[in-house]
Parts: sequence; C-alpha cells; structure tokens
Amino acid sequence: MTAARREIAPGDRRSAARVAAVQALYQVEVGGGAIEAVIDEFIEHRLGVAIDGAPAVETNVELFAELVRGATERRDELDALISGALVEGWRMERLELVLRAVLRAGTFELLARPAAPARVVIDEYVDVAHAFFANSVPGFVNGVLDRLAGDLRPAEFDAPDWNDRSRIEITVGGAETWFFHCLTGGEWQLDFNFRVPRETFKSRTLATRLGLGKLDDRDDLPVYSRCQRVHCRRQNARFDAIRIQVHDKAEIDTPQFRQFIKDAARAYLTALPANRDARQKLPAAKRPGSDARLLKQIEQLRDKHAARRI
Repeated sequence: MTAARREIAPGDRRSAARVAAVQALYQVEVGGGAIEAVIDEFIEHRLGVAIDGAPAVETNVELFAELVRGATERRDELDALISGALVEGWRMERLELVLRAVLRAGTFELLARPAAPARVVIDEYVDVAHAFFANSVPGFVNGVLDRLAGDLRPAEFDAPDWNDRSRIEITVGGAETWFFHCLTGGEWQLDFNFRVPRETFKSRTLATRLGLGKLDDRDDLPVYSRCQRVHCRRQNARFDAIRIQVHDKAEIDTPQFRQFIKDAARAYLTALPANRDARQKLPAAKRPGSDARLLKQIEQLRDKHAARRI
C-alpha cells in the first residue's frame, strides 16, 4: 500500500511520519504482525525510501513509532471514541481498513499529544486522507476529527465573538462546502445564510413558520423597516440560498427555528454531489465546523448576541 495521490513536501518530516504510521497500522491490522516487528521493518526498509518515482522524504522516526505504538495499544479506546463521533447510520466495522487507520492515528494524536494543536492535527490527517483517497473521504475525516477535537480539546475551540465584523462558516456531515454562514457585527441584525437544494423552502411560508415579521411590527424597537427578513433566492442550478435576518436571541430560541436547521441540514446532505470533483465546483468553506456541533454553535450565537437598543 503506497500513498501516491498527493506528494508530501520534502522536509515535512512529521507529515511523512503520519503517512507512514497509517501504512504501518494498516499492515498490522491486515497481517497481524507484532507491533515492534512492523515498526522495525518500516524504519529499516521503508522510511525515507523513494517509491514509485516519488522523491524520498525524510521521516520523523520518533513520531512514527509513537503513533504506531499508541494507536495499536489503545485501539479499543480509540475505536470507542471514533464510533461515538460517527454520524448516525455509520459503524466502525463499515469503514475501510485504511480509513480506520487514518482515524485511529488522528484520534490518538488528539488524545495523547496535547503539544500538537488540534486544528493542526485535523488538517494533517485530512492531508493524509488525500494521500490515499480521491473521493469524499477527506471531508469525512475532517468531520469526525473535528467532532472529536471539540470533545477532547474544548479549550482550543473558543466560541466566536459574534459582535466582531467577520464571517462564520459551518459545514455539516463532513462536507467540504459550507452549509451555513453568518455575517456578524451588524448594527441591528445578524445575517444568516443557509445553502439548501432548490425549492426546499419558500420565502413567505418560511417567514410565517419562523414567526419573523417585519421589524416595523415590533413595538419595542425604534426602527422603521417594512422589509422582509426571510429571503429564498436561486444560487445556482442545484441550490437556493436562504437568507434570514435576526435581531435578537429570542427570535431563534424557538422549537421552530431548531427544526428548520435540522430540515435544512438534512436536505443539504441529501443533495450533495457524490464525487469530489463535483463538490469542488461549489465555494469552499473558509472556517469549517461540523454537523454535531452545528446546533451548539448556533446556540452560542443566540446566547452571545443580545438584543441591541438605542
């Protein structure tokens, strides 16, 4: 088994160690060999050796050995964590052996190597996945490790400051394109945007469902606006963009809004292109998150964005 689809940059010793560790973990699971024997074989005959015309890459041997030993010795613990992070309908035994090895190595780093920042670990193993897979698997790896990082390294994932002038973007289900983004820092409203398949929602019926009328209808606001705050517009041949303008947390702290998020996410996942090339035609997310943390992040927005008064 070789990693031939994406080259590792010369001099990137840690990245090379992670790719080699995945290969070794795969070999241990398939062949059932002793851990130390496999580690010795790789160190003596495979690390730093040019394969299939690709240039030889120096490897961090210490990191390689630590990953293989740790991911093998703690496999049951790692598998339990990974299983808990899989989306509904997926089981560990359904995953390809190489994918299991990628997730075990990445989860071990999140669990046992705190010196490596969580976001670096996630990015590294997404790149490792690209080395072995050309389909949607790297996005799947991103989603699983992101969920695990949120649980194992919560201090590294500070809640965004929704009052800063910025853009927050969230993916769902391991997808590589954004499902939700929000333009923050507005004086009176937050600008929510959701990507859903064509004709999933209609502006007027969705506004009624969410109870979002015109700001002028609110007696507690010194604002005059008769504009609609829910807009469904065609984004391209396959997707609509749903724009929802929200004034305060009470407007989204409702069962109706939570159900809308679930319905929108489900529709978005169903309509995603099956192959990576088709997905690349959609705008990439700037700041990806994940479906398991979607409601939590929306609720953080709700809690931090208090109503503004003049």
